[in-house]
Amino acid sequence: MQPQIFKANLLVSVVIPIIIAVVIVILYFTNESIPAWTLLLLIVPVIFSAAQLKTKLVIENDVLRYEKLIGGNEVSLDNVSEIVTREIETIVDRNQHDSHNVRPSGLSFSSNQRNPVNQERKVERLVYVLDASGRTHFSFPAGIIGLKNRQNFIDAVTAANPNIIVS
Repeated sequence: MQPQIFKANLLVSVVIPIIIAVVIVILYFTNESIPAWTLLLLIVPVIFSAAQLKTKLVIENDVLRYEKLIGGNEVSLDNVSEIVTREIETIVDRNQHDSHNVRPSGLSFSSNQRNPVNQERKVERLVYVLDASGRTHFSFPAGIIGLKNRQNFIDAVTAANPNIIVS
């Protein structure tokens, strides 16, 4: 079986870091008062791009493998019964210093009252790989598969194990 490889969008992984790097270089050479150490900020888009390019999902020899820049996970598709996509919602509180504190939505037993004006709703889409008992083997961001490759992913998974439910 040929390995099926799913990666994040090329625009996010390469073009945006290049734009950020170009902006940093332009600001450095057009403004004489910026110190030379600010060129070290070019490391940030390089690391971001390397992490995005290394992150991928591979289906090969009935094994589902999620690879990241550091580490990764893999599971035999024979041990998987369901692959589900869920949206995870969190509430982000902004304090007076404009930094962010992330709190999951739901019940809160603290005495601090939240100010809805300083709150922001954040939604992430994650894909969970589950076994027959409902235990999660691992999860990964849904953006790796994308909308265009969703059917290819479903076909590759069901070709390895037709009993897997993909939703």
